[in-house]
Amino acid sequence: MTLIEVSIITLLVFILLIMLGRAFIEIYFYFSKKRYKTIFDIDIVYFFPLIGLYFIGNLVFLLNYFSPVNNNFTYLILLLILLGNFINKEKLKMKIEYLIFVSFTPLVFSFYNNNVSDDALMYHFGNQKFILNEKIVFGISNLFPNYGFNSLFEYISAIFWVDDTYMYIHMINLLFISAFYYLIFGFYKSNNYLLKNISILTLIISFLDNFGFNGGRNGYIFIQEIGKFDASFGIVFFLSFLFILLISNKEETNKIEVYFLLILLLFLSQLRPTGILLFIPASLIISNSKKKIYFSKSKEKDLSKYIFNETKKKFQTSKLEKNYKLNLSVKSKKNNKK
Repeated sequence: MTLIEVSIITLLVFILLIMLGRAFIEIYFYFSKKRYKTIFDIDIVYFFPLIGLYFIGNLVFLLNYFSPVNNNFTYLILLLILLGNFINKEKLKMKIEYLIFVSFTPLVFSFYNNNVSDDALMYHFGNQKFILNEKIVFGISNLFPNYGFNSLFEYISAIFWVDDTYMYIHMINLLFISAFYYLIFGFYKSNNYLLKNISILTLIISFLDNFGFNGGRNGYIFIQEIGKFDASFGIVFFLSFLFILLISNKEETNKIEVYFLLILLLFLSQLRPTGILLFIPASLIISNSKKKIYFSKSKEKDLSKYIFNETKKKFQTSKLEKNYKLNLSVKSKKNNKK
């Protein structure tokens, strides 16, 4: 395929992601009877590609319980979901800035200078073939232990197998990177100066990481081999941690911000089990109804201090209760002896 053909296909797939993400959101708005234009002070449009990736992975996972993915039924369901875009009678007001994803097209050059990862050849591709050609197989790790290292990446990858070639699997990494920078651009367009500064700092670091020891790439995201998704997981982890910090510093939060954070954390955990670690600070912040009072009185905005102090309080409280119960038991024993 020529470079132009690959570029056009990549752009069309990214547009499809945006439409799927928007359809998912429109369906949610329809059932919740409430609409939101922003999430964390960011135009909701910039979240659509990331939501689209989450939706595709989970939809394919659910459908695989009933049938192999390699049939027209899967693609028919995806097309039907796109009808959710027509739930809202008001037309989406297109802004020229929404087309910033066109500037990500140079990423397609990596199609012509990349290799397949060893892990992909060892078990990822085999796993994806099972998803394509069979219903969900329970106990698949008995065939090969590494098949047990399954994640949502396998289900997202499965629908990118075209004509038995793994060429389009590489597109998934590009879609995650594009979705990341699309959202970072949304940070910059926000009226929130903290988000603007984060976007500028992220771009500066991404530029500086091209230089340095051994030619750069010293910790920032990069385009990995075909079938390897560590950088994509890192993107979702970074965004999840960032939104946890944002929600901890907000005096007031709305439902969609909490729901989006929980969905993002679920997505993170589905991509890799270690992502579940971020549920700990998130659950402390979301479940603690005194968070707003605590921050307003102490003016302490640091999340780590907040978690430390809350944990310390609970530990001290449990210790006092334990000592109190111990004293009661000692007194009761003395009274019985008398």
